[in-house]
Amino acid sequence: MLTIKLRRAGRRNRPFYHIVVAEKRSKATGKFTDKLGHYDPILTEGNFKLDTQKLNKWLAQGATLSPGITKLFKHFKIKTS
Repeated sequence: MLTIKLRRAGRRNRPFYHIVVAEKRSKATGKFTDKLGHYDPILTEGNFKLDTQKLNKWLAQGATLSPGITKLFKHFKIKTS
């Protein structure tokens, strides 16, 4: 089962997250199928980028959202169909 989730990158005390499509049971830093965007919680502006066309494509194919992504989308007021 595929899930859209956050993949942590960056160094210690300086997180940076990639929004990826990966197998549900894969590690947080493991293999992924497709990269949809990124999120930088440290920056105040321009910290969130998302390819909505890819997101809608993967959701149509049956991918689910992880709880972290759901919370992030609510914060940035992104509607998923």
